[in-house]
Amino acid sequence: MGRKGRKRVGFRGSRVRGTTLVEVMISVALVAVLLVGFLVMIWSAGMLTDSSREGTIAALELHSALEDTFAVPFTSLKTSFPNGAYLPAYDNTTLPADQKRPLKDERIRIVHLQDLGDSLTYELTIEFRNHKGFLQRDRIVTRRTR
Repeated sequence: MGRKGRKRVGFRGSRVRGTTLVEVMISVALVAVLLVGFLVMIWSAGMLTDSSREGTIAALELHSALEDTFAVPFTSLKTSFPNGAYLPAYDNTTLPADQKRPLKDERIRIVHLQDLGDSLTYELTIEFRNHKGFLQRDRIVTRRTR
């Protein structure tokens, strides 16, 4: 028998094709990159949720403190809330553990901006540490008259 009659055994003559190791490695690398991208996206969404929650709580705390100042008669406003003082009910550095405010190191300070005798313009500023440990501030300005 000559060369024409022999059957070749091996991969070259085979019509069956499989997945090569290189193709598998590329697929695994692509899936890994996509997985890392999704994990980063989920982590970022969690951080954004924390920041949003803290900002909302800070705004609510400021408005609550503002309502507390409105509850005091105008004639005793300056003595109840002296210029530059921290509001005792909103100072986490002095409150007992069972009465702590919701934000870390939260403090609300009042500053008298303009005192015209029959009206007082003042600012309430909230300070707190966010979930990353950075100091955050927000403020609200209002005017009270007799």
